[in-house]
Amino acid sequence: MDLIAMATQEEKVVIYRLNGQRVLNTSQKGSALHVWKLKWKPDGQLLAVAWSDACVRLIRADNSKVIHQVGLSALSEHEISCLGWGINLTGVANERRRIPALPDLFLDDSKETDVSPDALLDLPRELALLDIESSLPRLSVLPSLGKDEDAFSTRASVDAMFHAAKSSTDEAVAVLVIGCTDGTIHLSIFDSFEIGPFDLNRVSVVPGNSKPLLHSSHPQCSTHSLLVSSQALNGSEDKDEFSFVPLDLRFISSSGDYLYLLASKSTQLQNMLRYIKQVQVLMQHEWKSSQDLPRKFMRNVNESLQEKSHCDIVHACYHLVCTGNCFPPMREWLVEELMERGHKRWDKAITAGYENIRQLIHECLLPALERSSVLVSRLRGLSRYQGLNAAFGLSTRNLNDIFETINCLNLLAHSTMIIAGTELSQFVAFSTWLKHEIDVQSTDTSMGLVEDPEDKDFGIDHATTLEYIQGPLRRSKLQDMFEKNLDDKRQPWDLGSEGSTLYESFKKEHSIYVKGHQTEKRLPQLADLSAYLGKQCEAVFKQIAEAERRNVLFGLPIYLGQCFDPAVVDMRTNVNPNGCVTYIVFGSSEEKSLLHIFRLTIGVENGVTSSREVEVAIFEVGSSHIKDVKFVDDEYLMMISQREASSSLVRVCYDSKSGQHSPLRYIRRPEEVRYGVSRSRYSMTSISDQEVDLEYSQHTFDSLFRPARLEVNGRKGRRVVCILAEDNLHYRVFDLDSSSRDGQADSSGEGSESVSVMSEG
Repeated sequence: MDLIAMATQEEKVVIYRLNGQRVLNTSQKGSALHVWKLKWKPDGQLLAVAWSDACVRLIRADNSKVIHQVGLSALSEHEISCLGWGINLTGVANERRRIPALPDLFLDDSKETDVSPDALLDLPRELALLDIESSLPRLSVLPSLGKDEDAFSTRASVDAMFHAAKSSTDEAVAVLVIGCTDGTIHLSIFDSFEIGPFDLNRVSVVPGNSKPLLHSSHPQCSTHSLLVSSQALNGSEDKDEFSFVPLDLRFISSSGDYLYLLASKSTQLQNMLRYIKQVQVLMQHEWKSSQDLPRKFMRNVNESLQEKSHCDIVHACYHLVCTGNCFPPMREWLVEELMERGHKRWDKAITAGYENIRQLIHECLLPALERSSVLVSRLRGLSRYQGLNAAFGLSTRNLNDIFETINCLNLLAHSTMIIAGTELSQFVAFSTWLKHEIDVQSTDTSMGLVEDPEDKDFGIDHATTLEYIQGPLRRSKLQDMFEKNLDDKRQPWDLGSEGSTLYESFKKEHSIYVKGHQTEKRLPQLADLSAYLGKQCEAVFKQIAEAERRNVLFGLPIYLGQCFDPAVVDMRTNVNPNGCVTYIVFGSSEEKSLLHIFRLTIGVENGVTSSREVEVAIFEVGSSHIKDVKFVDDEYLMMISQREASSSLVRVCYDSKSGQHSPLRYIRRPEEVRYGVSRSRYSMTSISDQEVDLEYSQHTFDSLFRPARLEVNGRKGRRVVCILAEDNLHYRVFDLDSSSRDGQADSSGEGSESVSVMSEG
């Protein structure tokens, strides 16, 4: 999607199309939070927003729904200074790229086929990676609860979480890196599976208090790059030292082909638990809403019946059905208070409640439990058959216990649906009788308009009516499913003590309850079982996260220097036959026309950084003031060059991969270099203002538009650069793949909001 995300001075996150059309805006209602950082997921489907409450919320670009949030307030109270999102290909994706299309293996045996052993697929692995969930029915959309975190109220949100179409990054790992100014680094994969925090000051030897600034990565390299600043050791308080820190995510390489399966299914299971929890909350809400009005009516008549007839509405209704004699307080209540209008409201509330509960169970809860069983089964298969428990942190026993809880939920859900259907049919009979009695008691007997006794009970099912009066009217069995009985002094059931026998024990006790007998201990409700299921799964997720945490290593930092402008900096990671290559470009804090470009080549063996080489190039852009700089691709970078008379968008080749001429000359830096980057040590390339205008300038801005910042992003064939003006009110978009030199997009955008943070995706 061609979208631009901006944070305004009013602390709203606004998303525009490239032509300036507003798509949506969102904010944290009822709070005075500030936006710290914005970052698009590489596929453009999600936007990570870092707020001043130390929480990163992942927002869908199509409906502004928050699908997940990472809270860091318990880990760090400092500002979020770095927000990065990278994609890493797993072994499955890389290997399938190498395997050619297979010929038809089901030919006549007499015919020869030229199939090499390397081209044959691994059948056990292919069975493990078989997509079973796609054959299951789609999950239903849930009614909205009116909350910002409500992620299941639209078809697009549900499909994106559970039924996403296959894409080129399906077998890749999306890594979200969050860094705070106190050195805390938090990692998440697959949008919502949190690996956990790391203290950069403890795991790395960067001197002073480390502050992560930038993150970059490459899909084919499991080592990520961090740019870190720290207080200078030479006593200067106004200058920071900058260092490069390699982040080795060994779990990407050590977990082999099954990392995608492990992480994606764990993430889907997390989302499924949220879905089940919301269904359970909706069912409780429906039950409470359906009971409020009838209970209000019953409280009113019970007071009169207790005072005048020494009974309650249950006895009065039973007496009326059996004898046809209506107590005076009952007649007064039917004729003057309940009436036909009240009966319609009562009937609508109870009927809708029962029907909605049955619908939620049948269309939402049971399919969700079925999918949960499949997901847990996939994880149990990895644990039982792949022999990778140590690398994955899986426990077959714990997963078996989760199955027991899911089976209990299935049993209770089916029982609740049967009870709701039975009580609904009983209520229909009761409602018909109640309507008839209202009509009868409203008849004016003084005028002789009394119905024939033979026609009085026509069409009324007295037996079913009495069943409802004796049962649900007194106390519905669904109350035991959704309400806590404070008068029940029985001990609650300790679910954790049952282990692998939980389902059989629960099934036995539940059958006693269904027969109308009281159990020794209080049976768990839907909320209890769903909470226990969440607790069990959370324990499994923590074990997986801990196993992955042990495979996260921070390499030795590479010192870069001082006297750099932290506002004019960018970083990009490429790969070549020698290893992982990271380019870092800095603007100078003292000489605004200088750029320092570092080329760091890192060897990676078994997922761990080894050999290192540092090269430096210095580039002087005439008499310009370089306002901002960004890498475009593996060959070019772009900068905003400002002079007194005009401002230009300048493109420079920093790595001549395709034969393009690069004006930069990289010189290898000795390891002993510590402070600064000296001109005398390295060869500096200078270009004049005239050369900038004739050879490197891509666009010259008019005097009314003063550029301040730029962002480069996009996809192959549609790369764009977004330029934000100094007034924070206007921006312009340029198509980098346009055939024309100017390359300006169809239109520019402007608005009344002042922009503080910008991200283009």
